[in-house]
Amino acid sequence: MTINWGLLQFGVFLSMFATLVVAERIWPRRKQAVELVSRWSANMGFTVVNALTGTVLHLIIPVVAVAAALYAQDHGIGLFPETGTPWWIAAPLSLAALDLTLYAFHVACHKVPWLWSFHRVHHLDLEVDATTAFRSHPFEFLSSQILKLGVIYALGTPAVAVLAYEILLNIFAMFSHSNVRLSDAFDRNARWLVVTPDMHRIHHSTYQRETDSNYGVVTPLWDRLFGTYLAAPRDGQTGMTLGLNEVRGREAFNLFWLVACPFISFKSLGKHEDATQVPATTSLHTTA
Repeated sequence: MTINWGLLQFGVFLSMFATLVVAERIWPRRKQAVELVSRWSANMGFTVVNALTGTVLHLIIPVVAVAAALYAQDHGIGLFPETGTPWWIAAPLSLAALDLTLYAFHVACHKVPWLWSFHRVHHLDLEVDATTAFRSHPFEFLSSQILKLGVIYALGTPAVAVLAYEILLNIFAMFSHSNVRLSDAFDRNARWLVVTPDMHRIHHSTYQRETDSNYGVVTPLWDRLFGTYLAAPRDGQTGMTLGLNEVRGREAFNLFWLVACPFISFKSLGKHEDATQVPATTSLHTTA
């Protein structure tokens, strides 16, 4: 039986997204003061923007990555094929290598000024939910894909590991950004294995110390290992301010402005009304 990798990926993606959207309404973690329609139109718009760059965001990339892995294996390209490493060893090592690579790239996006100019588009969301996972500038998105393909060829990563990581990446990118309330006990224990919403939300704080923490994509292992893990925000999960202080107005939800954002000086912006203080016509509701 031939497996349609693209269809499998799309099914997992759609199912996870629908589940999180429902969960965010039933068990929301924070009361979101920003209009939902404006935020979603910008965040979901990045899916279209990235599609127009020539790759369908979150849908066909796994097919390209798996094809690259199969080509590398068939032609004996990469460390694992050349050393005869069995797949059951190569697969978990590949998962770790891909996740470590994206962790390192994420750190670089915060430390290298020209990379930050693109990555800050992701941080300009004034609230964080599952759709924030889609808010990625086309340049940053393509850069991360090229980086992953480089790792796949260098290691000769097994195709099954590539597909597994792409599925995990999509699941945990949405999950870690979701506005879902988890029990304290579950969150505390889960953080030893995977990045949870409360853990990653700290990374979206306006405080520099908190923004420069919790870079992990799938697992928090790298944050704990390299000293970038932070357990709790200064003002608590429901009291912390999200986004960037430089932009608090409607620009944060303007798709066209966000695409051009890396080439714009924030100093040129006039003083605008803080969008988080504008009454939301469509918002999520929760208890404190």
